[in-house]
Amino acid sequence: MLSPANFSQPLNNNNNESEEQEEDRNVQFYADDGLLCGPEGPELQRALDFFATSFESLGLKMNAKKTEYMVMTGGVSNVYMSNKARVRKNTGVGETYNVRAVQKVTCDLCGKQVCRHYLPKHQTKKSCGDKRAEYTAPEPALVPTDDSEDELETVVAREPVLCEVSMPGKSTTVQCPSINCPYKSNDRNKTRNHFAQCHIGDRIEIQEEGLLPQCNRCGFQSATVLTPKHLVSKKCAELSKR
Repeated sequence: MLSPANFSQPLNNNNNESEEQEEDRNVQFYADDGLLCGPEGPELQRALDFFATSFESLGLKMNAKKTEYMVMTGGVSNVYMSNKARVRKNTGVGETYNVRAVQKVTCDLCGKQVCRHYLPKHQTKKSCGDKRAEYTAPEPALVPTDDSEDELETVVAREPVLCEVSMPGKSTTVQCPSINCPYKSNDRNKTRNHFAQCHIGDRIEIQEEGLLPQCNRCGFQSATVLTPKHLVSKKCAELSKR
């Protein structure tokens, strides 16, 4: 009976010869088990053919039934970053997240001033809910015009746009319905998330879902955005940093 070391010797000779031909390929053998790794499928097929021919010259035969393959691809990571954070990352100019987190902001539901990082939790409290009926939002801001400091004009926000699109299933990739937007997706949730990030204030209606409610803090649309659970969620907090 041959030891694994003696059995592997002719395989190692073929392995060395193969590595001289292809530097990007990783080949490992122990006894009668082998592993081929590489970035390209055609290269791996050529390597497999090479070893099959080499084994045959040694009187060995590969077992096709026991030969398996696996394809690995890189993962997809969704990172939410506000415009302010992106500018600070690229230029170093602007306030840090910790500085902005402790700044006082006014709750748009009840009018109370709280720290920015506490706002999502505050809006789930009973005290905030009790004051909503009594709170009246302030009038639009007035700013001087370029012609005269004495004349004031009202800053009017752009009217939100409702975009409609049909997404029958994941087998079909659909382009974003917003004008001149190159984004494409076959996932309804990712498309609604894209709208909340890139088309702030606008709404999307996917025909198969109907018009879903929109969170007045982060702009995301779903059937659960009006629940306290969403207001304290990581998604709402990340989207609200825009």
